[in-house]
Amino acid sequence: MQRRIAYAVLVGSVVVWASVSGQQTDPEIQKIVEQYQAAWSKGDAKGIAALHTADAIRIGADGQPTTGRDAIEKAFAKNFAGPWKDTKLSIHTERTQNVMSDVRVIQGTYEVTGTSSGPLKGRFLNTVVRQQGQWRLASVASIPQSPVK
Repeated sequence: MQRRIAYAVLVGSVVVWASVSGQQTDPEIQKIVEQYQAAWSKGDAKGIAALHTADAIRIGADGQPTTGRDAIEKAFAKNFAGPWKDTKLSIHTERTQNVMSDVRVIQGTYEVTGTSSGPLKGRFLNTVVRQQGQWRLASVASIPQSPVK
C-alpha cells in the first residue's frame, strides 16, 4: 500500500524534461524542469508544491486524486522523509503538444532510483499552464510500469 501511495505522489510530480523530438527545449519550460530537479535533489516538498497551480490535480498510479498545492506538499513531505529519501529522479519527455499559447500537454517516462524496493518506472501525462508569466503543473497523471512476470 505504501508503495502505491509513493507511486501516486511520485508520478504526479513528474515534469517536463530535456528536448522534445529533436526540437530545441523551450527555455521557459526548461526553467520549471530545473526547478523541479533542484527541489527533488534537496527533498524540498515545499519547492515542488510551488511548481503546481493552487488547485492542481494529481492522479497517481493507484487512481487516487490529490487536489491542491497544500495536499501535494504534504504528500511529498511524507515521501521525502520516507521511501523517497535520497532518491534520484530521471524524467524523459517524449512529446509536447501546444494546446494554446499558455497550455501544453507533455508525455514521457520517469524512473526513480535509490528506493529500497528497487527502481520505480512508468509513464506520465502532464498539463502545464502559464500563470502570471510562470509555467506551473495543472494536472498530472501517471502509469507505473507493470513488473515483468
